[in-house]
Amino acid sequence: MTRFFLVAFFFVLSGDSLRAQQSATPVPASQTAKIPITNIPFDREKLSRQIRESYYHPDDLSGLDCTASIDWEELFKTMKAEAPPERLKLLQGMTIQVHAVREKPTEFQFAWSGVVPSNRETLENGARQMISGFFQMYWSFSNRSIIPTGAEIKHVERKPTGQTVVDFGNQNMSTSVTVSEDFVPIHFAFDGAAMKGSLDPTFLPSPNPVPGDLRRLASVHANYVVGATTINATISMEYQTVGGINIPSRAIVGLTDAYSVPVSFPKCSVTKEISLLPDGQTHTKN
Repeated sequence: MTRFFLVAFFFVLSGDSLRAQQSATPVPASQTAKIPITNIPFDREKLSRQIRESYYHPDDLSGLDCTASIDWEELFKTMKAEAPPERLKLLQGMTIQVHAVREKPTEFQFAWSGVVPSNRETLENGARQMISGFFQMYWSFSNRSIIPTGAEIKHVERKPTGQTVVDFGNQNMSTSVTVSEDFVPIHFAFDGAAMKGSLDPTFLPSPNPVPGDLRRLASVHANYVVGATTINATISMEYQTVGGINIPSRAIVGLTDAYSVPVSFPKCSVTKEISLLPDGQTHTKN
């Protein structure tokens, strides 16, 4: 399912450069009993709809074609390293074309101006991992299927704070989403045999809101445990409007206390979902 792309994102992000960190202190189990959904005074479909309608997700967006640009100078700063000017100039000669389609692996085209570095393959693979991971996360949150349907909701737990925990896991993985009083997702938790962890999204209002504007995803912090290793990773993003849709203009992808990779998408075009015309023919909106 689309929502589990989030888990895959952090495996892609890790690559060979993950740093093992001490396992986080387990969070005490809530003392509030879980209530079977049949005893909840509101229906499951309404709850699902309220969560889905609490934030912006362009369901009709099916693909993006973008130029991607890595801010190498800023990357070295996050690594507390200084790159020689000739090295920066070499790296800045890499250009990236990205073809990102919902539910499909992101495709890349790389080109170099001037001298091609000897470690070209390593650099391109690193950029590919980071940007692919970002788009896996982006497609998950830009699709309503990350939120459980009414039929998928198993239990609901109401907190004294006004938050609500919605369980929708299966026999292979226990999964839940915690929502605020306004039904905005603020915490996803998953616990399976091979891995456990959490995702904490932050949604912010539009900087220039108009009537009907919804909160937009601003960042996601992830913490997950595989074996004895705990990984912390964060992404954040800014927006631009292309073809009437709010899409990423800049993203920062990184490992906490390790490094962050700033990526800009200065030139993008969008493809919208295929619709059926009155004559029965299909039409892709651009």
